[in-house]
Amino acid sequence: MIEHALIISLTVLFVYMICTEGMIFHFVYKWFKTWLPQYLWKPIFSCPICMTPYYGTIIYLILYKISWIDWTFTITTAGGLNCVFVYLLEIAHNTNPKNNKEKNFD
Repeated sequence: MIEHALIISLTVLFVYMICTEGMIFHFVYKWFKTWLPQYLWKPIFSCPICMTPYYGTIIYLILYKISWIDWTFTITTAGGLNCVFVYLLEIAHNTNPKNNKEKNFD
């Protein structure tokens, strides 16, 4: 279960990071932000923690399909891992001397 949660967590974080400013799919981020209602931003592209249940369920159903109990704990664990990773990303960004301003990753 931990292995599955880590795979899901890192995959969701990867999808999120490739859409941030300066990355290859930032144009997708801009397009979504233009065409989608604001309440859909976080679960689709703007918040790795909020993205985890949606992307994680799809990944879980494609790769594992073990049981609904395993699904519940795997997705919850992946969301918790993303909480830690987002917190570490914010610390790394805010302590980098090259960055003049603080950035929230949402």
